Amino acid sequence: MSELDAAESVMEDSPETALAILDTMQRSRLVSREAIARHALLYSQALDKNYIDMTTDSIIRPAVGYYSRHGSADERLKAQYYLGCIYRNSGDPEKEMECYVRAERYADEAVDYKAVGRLYSAIKALYFDLYDFDNAYRYSLLSAEYYS
Repeated sequence: MSELDAAESVMEDSPETALAILDTMQRSRLVSREAIARHALLYSQALDKNYIDMTTDSIIRPAVGYYSRHGSADERLKAQYYLGCIYRNSGDPEKEMECYVRAERYADEAVDYKAVGRLYSAIKALYFDLYDFDNAYRYSLLSAEYYS
């Protein structure tokens, strides 16, 4: 778990270092469902932050399954958010929005304000692409609250 802690601690400021830590980790050391889920979430996050667009849910799926019943509001929000990013990358706005709606359920309890801000920014972008400018503006304001 110390390698996962190290990757998480540098994720915001140095996502390339986080990805390198996760890439060199021996996955055979991940023995619990919690550790597997955490690795899947952190790895998906590191890929996204390094602009490596995934179009398949094979990496994030263990995190989505685990955090649907366990974990903090932040972990649950991020699992759904990064699954939504995969659907965005694969061009499926309906499934993307479904994930963001599930993620938004945890926004009030979340303490990772940057994650909530990213979620609201993603929802804003989706509404903008759908020419729903009223909702795009509303989520733009929500996003700004979390980034300031």
